[in-house]
This record gives sequence, structure tokens and C-alpha cells, in this order.
Amino acid sequence: MPEQRTPAPSVVELLASYRPGDTFFSTGAGALHGTGVLGVAEEGHEVDSLLGSAGPEGVVMGAIPFDGRRSARFLLPRTVRHAPAPPRGRAPGLRRRPLPGEWGSTPVPAPDEHRASIERAIALTAGDGGPDRVVSARGLRLHSTSAVDPSTALNNLLWRDPGEPVFAIDVPGPGAEDRTLLGTGPELLVSKRGSRVASQPLSGSVPRSADPTKDYRNRERLRASAGDRREHAVVVDAVAESLEPYCRTLAVPKRPELVGTATMWHLSTRLEGTLLDADVPAHLLAAALRPAPAVCGSPSRPVSGVVGAPEHFDRGFHSGAVGYSTARGDGEWVVAARCAEVFHSRVDAFVGGGVMSGSDPGTVLSETTDRMRALLFALGVR
Repeated sequence: MPEQRTPAPSVVELLASYRPGDTFFSTGAGALHGTGVLGVAEEGHEVDSLLGSAGPEGVVMGAIPFDGRRSARFLLPRTVRHAPAPPRGRAPGLRRRPLPGEWGSTPVPAPDEHRASIERAIALTAGDGGPDRVVSARGLRLHSTSAVDPSTALNNLLWRDPGEPVFAIDVPGPGAEDRTLLGTGPELLVSKRGSRVASQPLSGSVPRSADPTKDYRNRERLRASAGDRREHAVVVDAVAESLEPYCRTLAVPKRPELVGTATMWHLSTRLEGTLLDADVPAHLLAAALRPAPAVCGSPSRPVSGVVGAPEHFDRGFHSGAVGYSTARGDGEWVVAARCAEVFHSRVDAFVGGGVMSGSDPGTVLSETTDRMRALLFALGVR
């Protein structure tokens, strides 16, 4: 009799088996669900020993912080289950499950302080010798009267857009306890398959609309925006500059394309190349390319905070990278651009916005507000 093969689980089945403390990573290329922990590493060069103990099928899942001077979190799961790419649109069997409880919130910084930071950043980009582009992040600390279940929030993120990268991984907190980093990362920091490498920066965005006519107008407004295209070109040039030392060849399209998520339209450019060294692992490429220009400005800043105007919180893993690497060195890492840390009854949510000379402070503030609302809705916060 022919061998009976067990069909691969679906991404929805993987999600159903997720429990707090597990690792989860889903993109348009497939999904991974890790349970248990066989080993932990804090530096990229330590990952090889982790993978060496796991054999040829080993997978390490991890989170890399925004600030390269901080420790990363690489986990070797005890078991890893794989699922094929999720279907486009909403996955059958998923439904939104709002997080229970009554919510209170504290913006960090307050909107007027954030606008002042944006205005200072615009002034910096307009000055001689200043940066070409600056990104200012903002946070929102939410408290619930009920304990927050990370699996419910992860369910809601995947329900919102199954084709968009979604992740969950426990990371070190300021105290002794870990917290769960959850979020979506529509921007591909790096993907590696053998000697092939790709990166797909996003910069320039407008919100989606449930009204098809308004949604079309928003999309075309972004397509025609000279300011957004100029900002996007700065980001693409910076990514290309970071990738080129690793590549034998690198193709950089001259014009961006429009890509849509469930909540936003983005200008996007996909860079593809051939590596000089096919053995360089994906997580080391991710660490080298992080922080992504789209979330830290250009030239890239090695530490958190607007140049000349520090942010009001430590970004931690926000704006860093989340993904996985295999024993063969392949893997996929996305920018943790829209994410939240869940800790007991608290959710710390983060978004950011880029500015250049000539940017309008009110527009930038409105864009970050739209992104925060979209993130909270996706998480299930009412």
C-alpha cells in the first residue's frame, strides 16, 4: 500500500494550538509555531551552536531589538510545526474576538509633545548637514480591568489580514518577567533562500477606507504624492547601500509599486540580489540591516530617539526585527513596525512616522494616529 502522509496543518490549526509562551510567525510564505524551549541565545553568533544541537531540520525563532547594543532573544523551540501560506483575505474559521475588560490609556508622549518632536525633526532635516529623514515613534500604554490573553490578540491580528506577517514571541522585560511581543510587520527586512536574498522596504502610506471610492482616491493620492515618493526613494537608497556589501548582484527597481494591507496603502520596492557568500545566515543579515531606514531615518541612527530630540521611551524590540533562521541559513525577518508588548493586564503599543524637510506636522501626527488605531483594532482593543 502507498505510504499515508499526514496532511500539513493549516495556519488556522497552528493558531488554535498556540498558547502563551509559544512562538508564532506567519507570512505570505507560510507559518511556523514553536513550543517549548531547548535553548536561548542573546547574540547572533551564538545561534550556530543552538542550531548545531538541533540537527539539519533545526529552526531558531527570534526577536532583534532596535538598538544593536541591546541583547536579542533567539529561541530554539522543542517542537516546530509548519503550515503552508495562509489564503488571501480572511482565513476561514477565524473570527475577531475583542479583548475583554474596560480600558484606560496613557499616550507616551502626549499628542502635543509628539507634535513638538515632529516639528523639531522637520527643522533638523531642513538644516545644512542634517539628516535626510527622521522617524519619531510614539507609544500608548493601555491598562485593562481583565488579564490580557496573548492568544486572543494573536488571533485578531491574523484574522485582520492572514497574508500580512504576524508574530508572537516572548521577550525580556524591564523586570524579571518576560512579556509577549505581538504585532504585524508588513515590511520585509530580509529573506534568504540559498544564495538569493531580498528586502522590501515600505515608506509612504495612507489609510485604507471601507468606502471603495475613497479607498481608490487615497491610493491614487499616494501614487501621485511627490513628497512620499521622495521619502521612499531615500529609504530604498539606504537599504540598497546596506545590502550591496553582501551581494554579487543587486537589482533595485526604479519605481515603487503600491501594496495594500487590510488597513494601509504603502509605497513598496522589492530589492533582489545574489549573495557573495551563500553561507551567511539570515539572522546575521537581519542584524546587519537593522535598524531599517523606514523606522530609524536616514542616515541610520544606532540608538533610539530623534536626532537632537530624544524620544520619550525606550523602543526596546519595537522597530527591531522578528523572524526565523533554519540550520541551512535560510530564513525570513520582518520589521517589527506595528507591535505591542502584552504583560498581565497591560498592553504597550507602538507606531512611528517619518518626516523630511517640508513635511506637515499635522499630517504626520494624523498618520501615526491612524496607524495606532489600526493596530489597536487588529489587536482587539475596544
